[in-house]
Amino acid sequence: GSMGMGAALSCVRAGLSTWGADLNSNACATLKEAGACGVSDNAATFAEKLDALLVLVVNAAQVKQVLFGETGVAQHL
Repeated sequence: GSMGMGAALSCVRAGLSTWGADLNSNACATLKEAGACGVSDNAATFAEKLDALLVLVVNAAQVKQVLFGETGVAQHL
């Protein structure tokens, strides 16, 4: 979404090693083209490389899904 992309692009511009996850493949492509280290439709793909995780979603149910769902990222941190 807009907030997540803005935050991710700010991280890339600041020189931070940045990975991004989004179900929208166009958003992933945009972030990769901007210089992200990697992108995926699931943050668990690169979770072991992360020092910090920023989750920007619409509601608490989405937070639970991203972190603790069947393919949640928490188990890989």
